[in-house]
Amino acid sequence: MILALLSLTTLASCGDGSGSSKAAPKTFELQIFAGGYGTAPWTYAFQKFEKAHPEYEIIANMDNNVNEAMANRWRGGNPPDFVFLDGALSNQIDHTDYDVGLCGDAFLEE
Repeated sequence: MILALLSLTTLASCGDGSGSSKAAPKTFELQIFAGGYGTAPWTYAFQKFEKAHPEYEIIANMDNNVNEAMANRWRGGNPPDFVFLDGALSNQIDHTDYDVGLCGDAFLEE
C-alpha cells in the first residue's frame, strides 16, 4: 500500500505546479481489491492525499469483488486511472496496453 500511495503522490507532483485549487478538482479513479485488510487503511490514505492535494478528487472502487465488478470496463477499454489488483481475476486482466507511465496519464493533461 505504501508503494501505491507514493505513486499517487508522484502523480500529483506531475501537475503544472500552479497549486491553484480554485478550479474544479480533477477526478482520479481507483480500482482496489480490499481483501483481508478492508478499506479503512485506503480510505485514511485518500483523505490525507485529498487534503494535501485539493486539486484532485479520488473515486475509489474498493471491495472484495471489485475485480469482477470492473472486468467489463477493462474489456471495453475503459480502465480506472490506478489499479491495485489482488485476489481472483488479478492475473486474468490484460493491462499491458494501459501502462502509460506516471506523468503521461491523460487525466493529468489540461
